[in-house]
Amino acid sequence: MAETRRKVLLAPVTVTPSKPLTPSHLKGLLWADVMYRATKTYADVTYRYSHTTYHRTEQTLGFWEFLDRVRPGADYAALSESDVGELYVRYRAEGHAPAAGDLRPYAEAIENDGFVHPAGARVLRLWAGHYERLGLHDPGLLAHQPPEFGLEEMIEDLLRLPHWVAETCAFALSVPAERAEPWRRAFTRTVFLAGRPVNLTGRFSFDHVAENGSVAWAGPVPSEQTAALRRLLETFSGTREVPTWVPVDMEVRAPSHGVAKRRPVHRDLYVATAQITVSELLVQVNHLLVESVLDGLIAHGDRLTLRSVAWLSSQTVPFAALRVDADAHRPEELRAYAGLTEEI
Repeated sequence: MAETRRKVLLAPVTVTPSKPLTPSHLKGLLWADVMYRATKTYADVTYRYSHTTYHRTEQTLGFWEFLDRVRPGADYAALSESDVGELYVRYRAEGHAPAAGDLRPYAEAIENDGFVHPAGARVLRLWAGHYERLGLHDPGLLAHQPPEFGLEEMIEDLLRLPHWVAETCAFALSVPAERAEPWRRAFTRTVFLAGRPVNLTGRFSFDHVAENGSVAWAGPVPSEQTAALRRLLETFSGTREVPTWVPVDMEVRAPSHGVAKRRPVHRDLYVATAQITVSELLVQVNHLLVESVLDGLIAHGDRLTLRSVAWLSSQTVPFAALRVDADAHRPEELRAYAGLTEEI
């Protein structure tokens, strides 16, 4: 009986096409090629080397925005790697930090249309020639290789609802009274940004970070204290509709609970999923959870059962708290988005 071949993923970080290949770059590329050729003798190797993924980094997007701003309509077809590298040095020397709004059109064009700036495309064509002369395996330097997961799908995968609910409650329980009261008066306003907290902890401080690093909270604080973070990241806009799920239990845990103020209780958390998107769910359920914590309806040790229903109007269970807001599809009408039941 033939032995089943293993499957191996080889996914080196790409070199951004904004400068010449240096000896250290070449060393890395040669090692990756050796690893690929050696491993494929006994395993099925997927060599994932996607420039499409890394084109969306600030380093590349900022450079492209700089080129179009200072050299609009320029022809890059005859430039060498060194020529492009000198332009990149000029970009960094300028010291201009482009706003997220300036970079967004480039990021969207990359993701939706496979856009590559002419300067980047020129460098990649030169590199493809280097690969051919050196006899290296070309993993698709000139190919459009979008991520298998889109941004929304990735965030949905990271933000498993029970985990997100538990961490939201943990954060709200950690907010000191002197900050909780102004937050409540501001209707527990919360802004959801799309980013990966583990990549930001060196530059920004967070008040609470989930154990798996998928989500973090900064605040509640005056908006000017988070201005730099909001300039860096985009507001999360999840347009996919929320699927239903089977009921799931979870326990609320405070980061530092001390002595329990009351005995733990069990409640159901109902979420209406009909015609609601992921971003709408985050906003509406967040309000309900945070305000329930501040009102003492949710505390350390409580057990919540998360239930999805199409519409809350069809439920007859007694609710201790409801989240009601304008219906996104019929703004002149109100809708119940989520509800927390009385003790079970």
